[in-house]
Amino acid sequence: MVGVRRWFSRVRLDLAIGLGLTSGSSSTSLNGGEAVSTDDASLLAFGGRIALPVALWVDRHYTVFAGPEIVYAHAGETIPAPKPTAGATPLADTTHEGDRFTLGVRAGAEIQFGFIGLPRLALDASLGIAVDYASTKSAGSSVTTPTPGVPSGGVFVRKQSRTSVASSTSHQPWNIFITNVAAVYYF
Repeated sequence: MVGVRRWFSRVRLDLAIGLGLTSGSSSTSLNGGEAVSTDDASLLAFGGRIALPVALWVDRHYTVFAGPEIVYAHAGETIPAPKPTAGATPLADTTHEGDRFTLGVRAGAEIQFGFIGLPRLALDASLGIAVDYASTKSAGSSVTTPTPGVPSGGVFVRKQSRTSVASSTSHQPWNIFITNVAAVYYF
């Protein structure tokens, strides 16, 4: 995600958005014959984040903060069905889509590098805890590997949901350096 950050006295507003888009095609020819082109899977994903940390302690070159954050993301993918052979029943495209909603609280510190002559550069480190809800839906044609309860050649729809509570460092100890520390430049 790419975002903006703005301090208003002792409250900071963090806004971020992200977008992902993928599509393509493949072409195959056998023994130099005519090429057959097929569409590859296409993907669209977007998300947004808003946080409102409050400065708990402010000194000349650092700020200690804590506050709420909300994250929402949606992704969808379409996998084109293979082209049917002559006389065969056409299959439905397979689709996957999902939503994720996270509500949490984050605390951390921001160190401004004004003490070395770089007043607009800062290092931000934080840790948090959040409730995360994710839901997914898949639909398509069941061909050679039947979905339980769906006869081969039938259409299936599968829905799932999951709720979890976790710290923002997850279960990988190096995530504190990958996801919880950021260099920030204020314009």
